[in-house]
Amino acid sequence: MRGHFENDNPHIEIEVTGLLSQNSQKIKVMVDTGFNGHLQIPFLTAFPLGLSLIGVQQVVIADGSTVNQFVCIGSVKIDPHKYRRWLWHIAWHKVTQAS
Repeated sequence: MRGHFENDNPHIEIEVTGLLSQNSQKIKVMVDTGFNGHLQIPFLTAFPLGLSLIGVQQVVIADGSTVNQFVCIGSVKIDPHKYRRWLWHIAWHKVTQAS
């Protein structure tokens, strides 16, 4: 896996795909040092990919507030040889996407 640092934060490029869709998109993401196995992406990025909605979950975000997020299942390609299934937290509040 190759990545780089921006403003002292690690970034990698991943490819995301829905379970029942052939749509995929490459997205540059920041890797959180407290990574818990979930991926959080903006609403407008997520749904054109055909992710499968499985529910809504309350989560506590960095500022300490609690928000509701969609939870979906999809695939992530981290490098050409690794595909993994993930639970996605889809935010309908503002999420800053890496540029």
